[in-house]
Amino acid sequence: MNEKVGKFRHYTRTALDRVELAWQNFIRKYPALVSLYMILSWICVIVFLISLFFFKDSRKMSVQFLWSFYVILQLWFLCRSKTLTWKQYTRFFMAGAWITVPLTAIVVLFLTKLFGGSTSDFWSMSVLTPIVEEVIKLVPLGLYLFLSRRASSLSLADFALIGVASGAGFQLMEEFARRIASGNSYGFTLLGGNVIQWDLFTLFPGYMEESFLPTQMSAGHALLTAMITLSIGIAIRLKSRLKSWSFILPGFSLFIAILDHAIWNGSYQFPDWIRAVHKLLGSGYETKTWFLIMLGLSLFADYGLINRVKEKLPRLQHEKVIQPFSEMWHLFIALGTDRKRYGYLLHFYRERRELAFTYIYGNTEAKEHRLPKLTANMEKYYQVLALLAASVLIVLVYFGWGNVGYGNEACFACLFDSLQNWWDRLSGWEKGVIVASAFALTVPFLGVWSAFGAVSTGVGFAASGKEFADVLRNPKKLMRPEYATASLIDLLLRRIPFGKAFSKKVGSKSGGGSSGGGGPNKPGKNNHDGKEFSKMTPEEQVKIAKQYSKRAPIEIPESAKIKAQSKTGYEQISYKWNDGTYKYEVRWHTRTPGAPENQGNTWVVQRTIPGSGGNKPQTFFKIGEDEWIEGYKWYDAIAARKAGTPTPEQISILDRGHWKD
Repeated sequence: MNEKVGKFRHYTRTALDRVELAWQNFIRKYPALVSLYMILSWICVIVFLISLFFFKDSRKMSVQFLWSFYVILQLWFLCRSKTLTWKQYTRFFMAGAWITVPLTAIVVLFLTKLFGGSTSDFWSMSVLTPIVEEVIKLVPLGLYLFLSRRASSLSLADFALIGVASGAGFQLMEEFARRIASGNSYGFTLLGGNVIQWDLFTLFPGYMEESFLPTQMSAGHALLTAMITLSIGIAIRLKSRLKSWSFILPGFSLFIAILDHAIWNGSYQFPDWIRAVHKLLGSGYETKTWFLIMLGLSLFADYGLINRVKEKLPRLQHEKVIQPFSEMWHLFIALGTDRKRYGYLLHFYRERRELAFTYIYGNTEAKEHRLPKLTANMEKYYQVLALLAASVLIVLVYFGWGNVGYGNEACFACLFDSLQNWWDRLSGWEKGVIVASAFALTVPFLGVWSAFGAVSTGVGFAASGKEFADVLRNPKKLMRPEYATASLIDLLLRRIPFGKAFSKKVGSKSGGGSSGGGGPNKPGKNNHDGKEFSKMTPEEQVKIAKQYSKRAPIEIPESAKIKAQSKTGYEQISYKWNDGTYKYEVRWHTRTPGAPENQGNTWVVQRTIPGSGGNKPQTFFKIGEDEWIEGYKWYDAIAARKAGTPTPEQISILDRGHWKD
């Protein structure tokens, strides 16, 4: 049975990899689709922000989104031993909203109709619905454990994060529907008073409890699902010791969640003995306490396991024991003093934890795919300077400009005056709602700091409309020295998504961009050791290529086809041959335009499995002694570096794939 499941998982992963490869090839073939998607995404965000001022339901949805986002943010800060990235975390939030909700509705409706009932019947609403909802909310975790190659090396905190994100996404859609359907009476009943509690100073808000003489409560989808998924993680960790007994804990947690949910839905229609059992278990009031105890013990266990392999892990100076308090302290100090170090520490701590759990629990597949990447990433981290850019912007907007002029001669300039007048008329709460809504909308797609930079840009634009108007009315001011600060706009553009690429394009058109050539070469010249292939005879080219081939990271046969060229901005030699199994192409080149300044002369090794029958050719690039990476990942990394948005993993791929000469 296990063998059949393993084969099915292998076939499923292979099929998904093929779909991903086909999709990557498709968007590479039609890059305009990516630009179109980018434009449509920003149009949707702008339209949504405008709708906040005209549609009441839009504001209701924004408020609910912020509450749900607040819940997942709370646990994100509590789970100090997490290895998930923010992007992975929010994907589970989206899955809870867009996958589990419609799936639950379909299953409940089907089963209710199958047994000849109605969704308003007691048995459907108070028995069937709680069971189906609590089980289907576990689907995102189940799929991840089944399909992901790194699922075996999750920390216990990761299980809790997956649960709270899936549950919060589910509750988001449920509350959307409830707010819109109930109108002004949302969350309020005549006898119970306010029954849905959203409180800024409460840990895990969104729980159900009557405000008039409360006797029971339901902790809310996010907390209940997090308790179950954390129990599943604990059971997986203890399975080797307790065998099948380890699954008593997740079974009991699932029972508690279903019971809390059912009692709340069915109220006093349940028999007295069922309500007595619920009361014996705390009437829902102890659920949060149980979860926090489980989470605290899990964090303690996670860090205990990390310290078991600490000798294999890189540690900071004076870091004898790896523990969360020193990590939080160093992050707090770095945030206020050295933001570059802060960014480094964020990446360093997370990937060190992932490396530790891969050593301890990773299966063969996880170790083969993750260990080399994680080991390389521990050496290279880069800080996104969005916070610095936002700080500079705030200083410019609020302290940088003095008095501004007014006039009626420039109607276009009047638009910017009106923009700032409108912004200034808003109350602090209204401004806060707009900023928070924009941040919540963009952070799942851009990440925390990039979203912060993008929202700061929008706020600065609205808050400095009069400065824009002043420039439009008096363009000659741009020639004065104090307006040289406009160069800071380039820094700002580089912190907006896709803005860096735009900034480079503008810079290159205006002559400000740097032309390639590599290392110490002079701009605009294709030099390597002072020579250009375009100025050599074919014999000289072949002679140099033969000499260089001896330094290649892979053995190049004498029969290889050699081609030396002067490219746009750099020099290149290519060697091509076929060994009967693979087609090889090895390229030596000077630093290419857009590459890191210190890259110098490098080698790139590529091999291709020729296509046969219905199979397409497959290309791989050498990034280690016995490690090759798929071609689409290599090209994605290059495209990301050109756009200025590479991930640490993509930076590692390019660094390891460019072999120093």
